Amino acid sequence: MDQFNYLSVLLSIVIGLAITQILKGYRGIVLARRRVDAYWPVLLWSATLLMINVQSWWAMFAMRNVRVWTFAGFAVVLAQTIVQYMLSAIVLPDFFGDERVDLREHYFAHRHWFFGLAILVLLVSLSKEVVLYGYFDSLADVGFQCTFIVLSLIALFTHVEWYHKFAALIAAALYAAYIVLLFAKLIEVTCVKIAGARMPPDRKNAGARVLPSRSCRPSDRDCWHCTRVRSRHSSMA
Repeated sequence: MDQFNYLSVLLSIVIGLAITQILKGYRGIVLARRRVDAYWPVLLWSATLLMINVQSWWAMFAMRNVRVWTFAGFAVVLAQTIVQYMLSAIVLPDFFGDERVDLREHYFAHRHWFFGLAILVLLVSLSKEVVLYGYFDSLADVGFQCTFIVLSLIALFTHVEWYHKFAALIAAALYAAYIVLLFAKLIEVTCVKIAGARMPPDRKNAGARVLPSRSCRPSDRDCWHCTRVRSRHSSMA
């Protein structure tokens, strides 16, 4: 068992508990449906959070390329999953007892906590890139997350209901686009950087200094593998 396989066990447990919180809320709505006043933005936010937790687990596959783990690196990744759990735990209310449950009332009563945690998880996610890799891997990723931060900041400070409905719709649509554009496939590619250029391990010079890289993508100009992929695609076109 390598380092990441060992550490990912705890991360998977926390994400699994976050998903369980949302599914437990859906179960409560079904069982207590006669005394629940529905509010569609809450249901949409819960579905978006379900998507976020699944995508987070999916995207963790890229961390397999981190060769040296520090406690700080693991702590920031774990912090992200913990905050995601808290968001998942408060998006839907408890359904105990016989009292009527108003999802709209619950939403606005806890919106400061909800959007405060949303901003926190995004900031932790951005810091994770720097702590683990020392750089931002994708400007598109940073752009999406900054957009979500702005969206959440406005929702944190406004009580206007139309904006909260708008934010729920935009967040769901943006996150779906975020997954399609950046995380639609798991790519099993590992490169190493040698003398300023990345080449596959089997082609490296014996005496070269090898620097492990997070991954390579078809857009990487200095990646031997991706340059070859681009050339093959160009010739096929």
